[in-house]
Amino acid sequence: MIYSTQYSIASVAATLVLIAMCFLKQNYATKQNKIFRIMVFVNLVVSGTNVGSLYTISHPHDYPLALSCALNMIYMFSFSMMAVLFLLYIDSISKIGKYKIAIEMVTSSISIVLAIIIFTSQQTRLVLYFDNDLQYQRGPYMRLLYIIAAALIIIADVMFMYSSRRFSGYQVFSVNCFIVLAYGSIIFQKYYPRYAISALALSLMMMFLYSAFENPAYYLYKDTRCFNRRAFLATIKKHRKKNIPYVAIAIKIINYDFMRHDLGQSKTENLILRVAEHLNNCYRRKVFNLNDDCFVLILEADTDVKEQRVRLKKLFEEPFEIGDRENSIKLPVSIMLSVIPVENPNIDEKEMETVVHSVQRDEKELATGEDIQDVVDKLHRQEKLATIIDNAIENNGFEVYYQPILDVATGTYPSAEALIRLKDSELGFISPEEFIPIAEKNGRVIEIGDMVFARVCDFISRSRGMNLGVDYIEVNLSPVQCYHEELARKFLRELGKYDLDPSSVNLEITETAELETRKVKILQRNLDNMNERGVTFSIDDFGSGFAAIDYLLRLPVTIVKIDKNILWQAMKDSKAMKVLTGTMRMLKEIGKHIVVEGVETEEMAAILRENGCDYMQGYLYSKPVPESQYVEFLKMNNVA
Repeated sequence: MIYSTQYSIASVAATLVLIAMCFLKQNYATKQNKIFRIMVFVNLVVSGTNVGSLYTISHPHDYPLALSCALNMIYMFSFSMMAVLFLLYIDSISKIGKYKIAIEMVTSSISIVLAIIIFTSQQTRLVLYFDNDLQYQRGPYMRLLYIIAAALIIIADVMFMYSSRRFSGYQVFSVNCFIVLAYGSIIFQKYYPRYAISALALSLMMMFLYSAFENPAYYLYKDTRCFNRRAFLATIKKHRKKNIPYVAIAIKIINYDFMRHDLGQSKTENLILRVAEHLNNCYRRKVFNLNDDCFVLILEADTDVKEQRVRLKKLFEEPFEIGDRENSIKLPVSIMLSVIPVENPNIDEKEMETVVHSVQRDEKELATGEDIQDVVDKLHRQEKLATIIDNAIENNGFEVYYQPILDVATGTYPSAEALIRLKDSELGFISPEEFIPIAEKNGRVIEIGDMVFARVCDFISRSRGMNLGVDYIEVNLSPVQCYHEELARKFLRELGKYDLDPSSVNLEITETAELETRKVKILQRNLDNMNERGVTFSIDDFGSGFAAIDYLLRLPVTIVKIDKNILWQAMKDSKAMKVLTGTMRMLKEIGKHIVVEGVETEEMAAILRENGCDYMQGYLYSKPVPESQYVEFLKMNNVA
């Protein structure tokens, strides 16, 4: 039979193109990347030997028997190894650790068995051989090779689909295409043996895998040639696994925010590209761009840090030129260098990323081992607190405390602020200032807020039945809750569940919450919907943030709570006192009711009364107390 070779020749050409794509483009070295490169070379062997084997089979008397045997055996072994390598590749991207050893043992054993039965087949005639007339023949074990390949591909597919949630739709599609092409080429080859398309099918499969998983852009930061955060984390992980100490040098662009505001986003991005280019030229494959204004170099442990400092400062001495020749401008870039020597590489990738951001935030030029350990300890505490929060939500472990608020005009306590409290058997009392930011970050603050609101509604419903003189309770809203689309619907439904007048709650919005253009529409809609039904709002911690005027002018707030630090500072500083009294006067003139927090002495209370304060809250009257103690407080002070 004369075999057609054009498909195999096309496969050689396609594989050479793929090799150029893999090796001419800079890519981050990973285990999966290394396996893929091996697959590409093996595929080149498959394609090349397939061309040669087809020629020798088609013209058996024109070539030595040894050459014909060698080409066909190498082709069959390398073709079979592609299934083995595919399983190893899927194992590397799926990262299912519990099967790692089993996969390695299976693939090693199969590779040895394949080598033995294929390379001895001219003598054993088990797989392929040439008869006395030099005609190519298939042995009884040829079918076994296809069965083994099919089994390996099935195992790989099961592993991949088990972890498919980690991957994009195109990546799932690419792996499935590999499998379909593999089976399709085998079936086609069975019915049309003259047309050898298997090698070309392999090349197409490799193209799909490359585009889905091996694109260098996955490890590069935007349009720069610097590695990105993903590559940074992988590098730290490698050092930790191999127990290799290293030095990280964090480079912070100090004037980045000013440049972005002054130059605009486009020119600033152009400037960052120039900075990245300079760093890459000096520190090839060692530069990581974590975000626009933060670069990190990962260098050997014995690096001369002083020399690198001098080198980097010299690199940034001259302004960077951006734009074309006719419209170019030169811009200076100010940097802060932070050296982080990691002598104990047990620090993991997430911890190291936190260390980098921490030392930059604290503007430390050299991070000591104690500094690093302190950051790691804080991170571990945050992780522990996240678990405690989850358990408290699941097991009803939060408590709601109430801090009474004095009505200056009546001398009674018609309202209180509901405050959440969390106690742990090991850590003891955990401040809301510590656990609320964690709950905001992991998204559980909404569940906590819903729980607090429900308990407050339940308490108001019962306290009115006891006639305790409670008009309304103030409930804090976190910024995350404010921007939640379902806030108004959920809260109004909860009020209806307890048959409460909406005016029985006052929702406190933290003044430090940033009023972003995109989110303010959601916030405004939520507040307007509830305000129309009778819910009132107040600004909490007024004066501690930067959005105060926006809140006063744009949101339907009736009460303003002045932050306790303003009052405390005013008691020590005459200028601060003028700020306090001036602020209160301004708020009264625009018709807002005033609550001052942190009232601890009679002197404070007297000054606030003189300046028209409507409500006072602080330890002078009561600390936050559990519900039972709050009820007793109300019975003593509100009930005649």
